[in-house]
Amino acid sequence: MTNTPVWMEYTLNEKTVDMFVNYGQGVFGLSPELEKYEAARQAIQKTREVFEAMGLTTTLRSIGIEDTSKFEVMAEQAVAAGTESCFVPLHKEDVIEIFNRCF
Repeated sequence: MTNTPVWMEYTLNEKTVDMFVNYGQGVFGLSPELEKYEAARQAIQKTREVFEAMGLTTTLRSIGIEDTSKFEVMAEQAVAAGTESCFVPLHKEDVIEIFNRCF
């Protein structure tokens, strides 16, 4: 199961857009002529398509999570070691939102 495209969408902002553009150009050969947010969104969509082609599931329901009641505990565990050194530092509330989008 992969939440990567959802995480990518969630973290796409002015600080990260250029990294997603570079990724899209380098990995998928996206045109440097594209507007940067369009290129970033295309890179995210192409990532989603690759994962789907590999047969990876993209929802929490698909791996047997039937409700959202444990998201708070899961999010607390996900950020327990700290996220300050991550690509985009996330807080518990961010992780819960990503889980909800993946549900």
